[in-house]
Amino acid sequence: MNKFAGTLTICALSLGSPTAILATDFQSEYEAFVKSQQEEFKTYSNEHKVFIKQLKKEWQAYKSMPVLVRDKTPKLPRAPVSEDSSITPTEPVITYVPPVIDDTPAVDVPEEPVVDDPVVDSQTPDKPLDNKIAFTFFGQAISLDKLVLVELEGRTQSGLKNYWQHSAEINYDTVITELNQYKQDLDLSDWAFWLLVESYVSQQVSNENQQIALSWFLLNNLGYGARVALGSDSLVLMVPTEQKLYGVSRYKIDGEAFYQIAGNATKEVRTYDGDFSEGSQSFDMRFDKTLKTGKDIHFRELETTLDGKALKLALPYDLERVKYFKTYPQIDLRYYFEAPVGDVASQGLSEQMGIFLEGSEDTQLTQLLHLIHQAFPYAIDQQQFGAENYLLVEESLHYKASDCEDRSILFAWLAKHLLSQQVVALNYPGHVSTAIFKNNKLIPADPTYIGADLGDVMPDYQGVKPKIIQF
Repeated sequence: MNKFAGTLTICALSLGSPTAILATDFQSEYEAFVKSQQEEFKTYSNEHKVFIKQLKKEWQAYKSMPVLVRDKTPKLPRAPVSEDSSITPTEPVITYVPPVIDDTPAVDVPEEPVVDDPVVDSQTPDKPLDNKIAFTFFGQAISLDKLVLVELEGRTQSGLKNYWQHSAEINYDTVITELNQYKQDLDLSDWAFWLLVESYVSQQVSNENQQIALSWFLLNNLGYGARVALGSDSLVLMVPTEQKLYGVSRYKIDGEAFYQIAGNATKEVRTYDGDFSEGSQSFDMRFDKTLKTGKDIHFRELETTLDGKALKLALPYDLERVKYFKTYPQIDLRYYFEAPVGDVASQGLSEQMGIFLEGSEDTQLTQLLHLIHQAFPYAIDQQQFGAENYLLVEESLHYKASDCEDRSILFAWLAKHLLSQQVVALNYPGHVSTAIFKNNKLIPADPTYIGADLGDVMPDYQGVKPKIIQF
């Protein structure tokens, strides 16, 4: 009888009590959720325990490698002028001082610029809540949770091991999620993402070694294979990259180059072997991400005579992007030719430069060459920046002068986007130029050879075989 009654009770619950069913399902889902969270935390804890064991082992010494130099051949001190040229080159008077970008562009700005699209003002972060950190990142307002800070117990192997161990006991999940969301929303490259992390850390920590320790922990938990090392004067933070970085201190560890991004340069460092399981990603240093800024629009004014015609242009560019590119380590030349141009500069160049082009394709290409010859002063990087510094298109609009590779990058973008031409770069010793690929032939196009037409080659490079860079 009791057995039968029990069966009836079960049947009644299964057939006639939706509330009981929902309660049972909810309880089951909740228990599964709790179990999954416990398993994830256990996995998380185990990963940190394994890594902490690595940190306890004796750290190895690594000597710094010579910094990479892209081209040791000196660039042309002046842009040569074609014998048939009617163009007089403009030579700016530039004395090198440590470059500082401020809100004053290197060229005149119209008093009341007229722009078709509304200008997006740089955003100022609201007053932060007590548990929030607020700052501006290339014109964008950023708001992130404050961190529970761990004290670094000395610049030693033991201090760093303890720092990681104590940090692993704190729940940083919310901050990691917030940072990754900004990476997605602002379309940040790996380099821009590092700058965001660096800015976030510096808002809360003033001591350089403490900043490096915190950045090391965050970058690894964000998936990057960052390493901390003991330098002679400070901690050193370094990362592997998919591209070579020029002029940057580097160390070869387990057959892989690690480039220093924070700390004082030193001839030798000591660091651990092995990676944190979650941190293995190298920095991809390409310019393929557009970086959504709080736009700060400035103008490059050009007023000149081109092939007998008066020409007046006011080319807009986003100063926030110029500030961003200023932070970028130098990489191989082809990546600059591949780089996208921001929508402000792209639209301005496309709308204004397309107006004066006329005639055959070859004639229009020559007109583009002559415009760069006439309107963009030439100066070598050592004269303007004190060191080699490839400029992207928007940077050439901002700075007073440009050298051969900068002008080639600008011309290549114009020829490709305005005239739908297939362009390649020509890399000579000490000189960079371009060529148009047409009818299975390369037609030289040199933006630095003043007054030269399409097809002309500088006398010093006639018969010299360049390295061809496709992009």
